[in-house]
Amino acid sequence: MNVDRIIQFDVLRTIALGMILVCHFVRSIGFHRLDIPLGCIGNMIFFVMSGWLLGLAWDGKHHPVYGWQFLKRRLLRLAVPLWLFAIPYMIWFKASGHSLTAKDAFLNLALCNWFARIPGMTPYWFITAITAFYIAVIALSRVKRQESHPFVVASILVISAILIQVSLSLCGIRYGYICVMMLCGALAFLNANRLLSFIGKRITSRIICGAITAAVILFIAFWWLVCDDIIIVGTPVCYYSTIPIALLITMLVFALPDYIKKIHACTFLSSISYEVYLVHAAMLIWTKPVSDNIAIYATLFFLGSFLAAILLHYASSVVAKLMRRRDA
Repeated sequence: MNVDRIIQFDVLRTIALGMILVCHFVRSIGFHRLDIPLGCIGNMIFFVMSGWLLGLAWDGKHHPVYGWQFLKRRLLRLAVPLWLFAIPYMIWFKASGHSLTAKDAFLNLALCNWFARIPGMTPYWFITAITAFYIAVIALSRVKRQESHPFVVASILVISAILIQVSLSLCGIRYGYICVMMLCGALAFLNANRLLSFIGKRITSRIICGAITAAVILFIAFWWLVCDDIIIVGTPVCYYSTIPIALLITMLVFALPDYIKKIHACTFLSSISYEVYLVHAAMLIWTKPVSDNIAIYATLFFLGSFLAAILLHYASSVVAKLMRRRDA
């Protein structure tokens, strides 16, 4: 991978993290007109980035066939920070008089968080989704080795996502859009170098990408102002209109000039983004009762989330080093 492009991924991860934090914050104060679009865009960026980075790493490692060792490394990266935070949190949650079943506790610790609903841990559905995506990457790595019919593979993936969406919708399940996020991540994995080559073209293509991005954002913003259905949970407009915005934001970030390489804060925030994600929902619960003033509440929430994430990040690093030393 071109080292000069790493900062762009850090910037994207920071943007996506900020969107998700703002999404859940504005939801907590009852301003629902922003939360769903922001959350969907942030989640889409994360899924595309996951597939893209895995695809670039796969190409850089001379096309290995991913298997159990790949999955083990990825799951430990998810599980260690999760356990370090979730176990103390659930102990506090139970000690505070809240209802906590053994089933929900187990589901959260087993990366099946999607099926558990514990306040302060409800956004963890993403962990289950990304775990499923890592399992899918094992199969995708075998498909990618063939390099024979990429358009056939893409067509199969698209048709599969549509069929899953229709099936889930008929069953009354509103999470079908996650299949589309996983589809975009899969396509990014399969076409990682092609995507990097396209986005990295000269200034003309960058200007075109920027213009298209601005046009789409303005269109969706106008739609958002005049159409109510974009904020109703489960409506196609609400979820799917954010997909092109997320993809075009990705292109726009890569079109930014070289001065973004000096934004070291993005590199740091990118390194703790998973830990921020883990602690931020609990921080909403802990900080909201402190003050009715939205400014104070926001300050405590964002500052508390970042400080707690830093502690969790370094604790996770220590545990990871101990595990590597033991394996050696």
